[in-house]
Amino acid sequence: MKPKTFLPRIILFCFLLNACIPNPSSPILTEKTLSTQTLVPTSTPAIISSITPTYTPASTVIPSTTPPPCPIDPVSIGSMKLIFHKDIEPQDCEKIIRLVTMTMDWITEAGYGTGSAKMQVFGRLEEVAQYDYTKYQSQSGMSYAEVEAGWRDNASAGAMPGEIIIYTGNWWKRILEKERTKTVVHEMMHVIQYELYGHGKRGFSNVPTWLIEGQAEYFARHIQSEWGIKPLDVQETLLVECRPFDLQGIAEYSNKNSNCIYVQGEQVFVLLAGSYGEKSFEIWKLLGEGNEFENAFKMVYGIDIAEFSNLFDQFRRTQYKNIPVLPTSTP
Repeated sequence: MKPKTFLPRIILFCFLLNACIPNPSSPILTEKTLSTQTLVPTSTPAIISSITPTYTPASTVIPSTTPPPCPIDPVSIGSMKLIFHKDIEPQDCEKIIRLVTMTMDWITEAGYGTGSAKMQVFGRLEEVAQYDYTKYQSQSGMSYAEVEAGWRDNASAGAMPGEIIIYTGNWWKRILEKERTKTVVHEMMHVIQYELYGHGKRGFSNVPTWLIEGQAEYFARHIQSEWGIKPLDVQETLLVECRPFDLQGIAEYSNKNSNCIYVQGEQVFVLLAGSYGEKSFEIWKLLGEGNEFENAFKMVYGIDIAEFSNLFDQFRRTQYKNIPVLPTSTP
């Protein structure tokens, strides 16, 4: 079921890859092995150890492996505040806290920020649907029934300016552990985008969806690799399926196969980082200063978006294996 219209935000509609369907009218915010090059401007952050479970000593000396109950009060991790609602499994709370801690560490070391963002974590369908509908979707023309059906059938997370929603219900429980990890990191990359674009207070306007989703997917999967988590091989199949489409085709075809905007969008940033070094977040800084996307892209990479589209077309025709010869005059 495809929703009608969304406000500036995304929801991860988890089909084959736990990927989201972008809003065609407002393309905002949701296995290809990355190059062996270091594609992010930071060293691997120290892995934060799991939160130590607490337990009441019993007569036996065997320690308990049961995670602690979910926090009742908000949990602050850096500048981000986590709020856990009812009926969330303790192991999910523990995992999300650990992932946010690790990702915030990476974000800090990379020199980025999230602003005073919140992460709302829900365990009940009716609560996440009501929160989403009341705060965001009621103004977009969607009915409450449509919002609830979206979360029930194929959604696990979404990002809006200054806020992330996680629902640990149906799809969260069905997807693999590594996909849950990628979901949390992916959404936190959107928070960086929002912060650079409008200090977490406004949605995107006239920004291509492949930039929004492709960059979030690229960094989420690359950070996973830094943590020793191998991406799913299913990406290879999707790359073959999406290969005939150029940058314009990604957006057009995403209405039929939403996975393409993620897996092929990710390859845009593999090409950019492999050719020019990792500096893609600089685009968001320029957009936040009021520059149009085409101008911001050229200011960062020294190449017109039309010319880069041709280079990407060459790249995809080699099944994303051979980086084409690039212009010599780069910034």
